[in-house]
Amino acid sequence: MGDYRAYVDRDPYAFYSDSLERGPVCWDESMGARLALGYDEARSVLVQESVFGAVPSDVIAALLGLDWQDEQLLASCRAWNSTIFRWSETFGADEAATNEALAAAAGLDEVLLPVIRARREHRADDLISLLWDKGPDALQPWGEAEVLAQCRVLFFAGSDTTAHLLRNLLHVLLTEPGVDDRLRADPTQVGAFVDEVLRLYGPIHFRVRVALTDVELGGQVIRRGERAHPMNAAANQEPRHYPDPHRIQIDRSPLRDHLAFNAGPRFCVGAALARAEGAEVVEQVLPRSSGMDWVDGAGRPRFRGYMPRSFRPHFAALAPRAT
Repeated sequence: MGDYRAYVDRDPYAFYSDSLERGPVCWDESMGARLALGYDEARSVLVQESVFGAVPSDVIAALLGLDWQDEQLLASCRAWNSTIFRWSETFGADEAATNEALAAAAGLDEVLLPVIRARREHRADDLISLLWDKGPDALQPWGEAEVLAQCRVLFFAGSDTTAHLLRNLLHVLLTEPGVDDRLRADPTQVGAFVDEVLRLYGPIHFRVRVALTDVELGGQVIRRGERAHPMNAAANQEPRHYPDPHRIQIDRSPLRDHLAFNAGPRFCVGAALARAEGAEVVEQVLPRSSGMDWVDGAGRPRFRGYMPRSFRPHFAALAPRAT
């Protein structure tokens, strides 16, 4: 019987490996759910909608038409996003977390609504204007509440998770000997590197689904109404699917079948943007430095989080490239 919640702010990969040895699906008392740890089983839960229902902030702010250079505004938005994420990890069972999330959502609404109302009358080159133009073709009625809901999802999903990805990219560059030199020598491999880090250290470790009918998965029967959590991060290191899964292999094949962005009808709509942001950061950092190392005397990052996870904080120094 597992205890996944004991791994909050701790590296969970030993838990994933130990649990997989008992089978691809297991019951976890702390989560009150079946954990689908195997690749095939996790993907099955993600894909079968009829059975299982359910970017850094400056980039998202710029896309929405907000003032992405207002550091105080962005700091507030990041704090609100973190509060909402903490609530999502409680599955709505924590009243205090729910109240904090509602307050955070109200703060985000105060930022978004003035721009939404302005774009209703005067369009600009941003996503909010596009939502006003194209939304009525997708859904009726379409008004301020619908545009606001889409903006909140974009801000929530597109900023925090990508920040976790960027931290994990930096961590691999600091801890995997020779990877930075390989990418400097052949920048065309940066995209593959980003996807391999997404597989190895995907930001979102699990999703939440509820069985809509009795179903057998991985040799276990999941009853209607029971929760089933596809453990995407565990599936991405499942030896049956990925040989030598704990080692980074930039030339691994297949390259993009990992579950970092989910699978099936709820595949992440921002996957291309997240990949592009990750590649852009690596492509900007590496040519400007001859190497990276930890700052003397500073502590090493820990693999922290619960649903979203990343290595942090990083105290690293870049050696300037000779000119």
